[in-house]
Amino acid sequence: MLLDLDFENFTFGEKGKQILKEQIITETIPGSILQDVKILMDYISSHTIYATKKNKLIAIKHLSIINDQLTHPVKLKLERPQQKAFPNINGLYLLLRSLGIIKFIKSGKNHIIKLDDEIVRIWNNLNNIERYFTLLEIWLIRTNPKEIIGETIIMAPNLLKECTRFCNRIPAKGLKISGDKKVEFFITFSPGLYNIALLQLFGFLNIQQGKQAKVWHILKVKQTDFGDAILRFLFNSKITNDIFLDFKDYYKVPLGLWQTELQPFFPEWRNNMIFPVPELRKGNHIFKVSWEGIWRRIEIDGKMTLEDLTDIILDAFNFDKDHLYEYTYFNRFGHTIEIYRPEANINPFTTEIKIGEIPIQPGEAIEFLYDFGDNWNFDILLEKIIPSDKKLKLSLIIEEYGESPEQYPKWDDDPWYDDFIF
Repeated sequence: MLLDLDFENFTFGEKGKQILKEQIITETIPGSILQDVKILMDYISSHTIYATKKNKLIAIKHLSIINDQLTHPVKLKLERPQQKAFPNINGLYLLLRSLGIIKFIKSGKNHIIKLDDEIVRIWNNLNNIERYFTLLEIWLIRTNPKEIIGETIIMAPNLLKECTRFCNRIPAKGLKISGDKKVEFFITFSPGLYNIALLQLFGFLNIQQGKQAKVWHILKVKQTDFGDAILRFLFNSKITNDIFLDFKDYYKVPLGLWQTELQPFFPEWRNNMIFPVPELRKGNHIFKVSWEGIWRRIEIDGKMTLEDLTDIILDAFNFDKDHLYEYTYFNRFGHTIEIYRPEANINPFTTEIKIGEIPIQPGEAIEFLYDFGDNWNFDILLEKIIPSDKKLKLSLIIEEYGESPEQYPKWDDDPWYDDFIF
């Protein structure tokens, strides 16, 4: 809970209320977050951007160009800096992925970063205040930086806690960063450079940048009056504490949780993003199921469940069905989804999820782990989707390569082995 913070008397009083009441929100006020999000979205929509294989980040050749267009470009002295070197781009990309507005299109062996037209349409129907608080809630509650941008330092719900703690420790005259090795080291982990960049973009901090260097050179940071007021509000919000008590899967938290409490200050906050429920993907799905060079090509109707897929995979590899298993894939918001066999008693179950509901496109894969003891890891690549053929069975094995591995090594049946173990 936020009440675990190590400072006292961090209240939200009349001064804070007055600051929020007088605050206007535009593309560049109180920070440039809306303008910079638009810049990045416009760049993605007008360029062919290949995603990196790891984490599906923006390819190196685009980063400096994007950085130069942003409101607060980072001064770097590197020949081929990766996305992590640009905390501003890293933070913006995290928000767009967590918003579900970015999707990936398969192109040969690579993926191209695209915008989801349906989510863009919903986004464009919001006003500036609604967009601002949508991004704020996405950032502080729903992001998963570990899986989206490879940052493992702070995860929701602790992000709001750590950002509040960091800002509360900034003296009124500002905090000097450059030259203080302890502070320079500390901020890379808490709250992290990409979060400091977002604190600036949301208008919580003013940052004085130094000379060009191999890493982001921050001379000094100073908290804004708005940043102090909004963090005091969030810290003292009952809804905020309820979020951290009640929700396990934070990407499922509906947007607009702070709307009722903040509407007296921002009455134009009327609408929130409501994400469309994906329709069942129709057609027969052609999967290539592989294990260490051995593979089976399987055709199965999208209306069948993951439990049905399990049956045909195990049959294709001559395995029995005596063990627990799980499927793993990423949802549209960059979060790992795990689907278990019903006997594992962990929701959701493989009997509940249809193949056509899994958010993958041809060229993308999901993982199948069978037997939590022996850990048989299968890669399931969706090769293509074809129209359903009523003459065919709902699933069938259409091609095989390699002999099935022994599910149980022969020495497991040796009486000596049983005596030795037991």
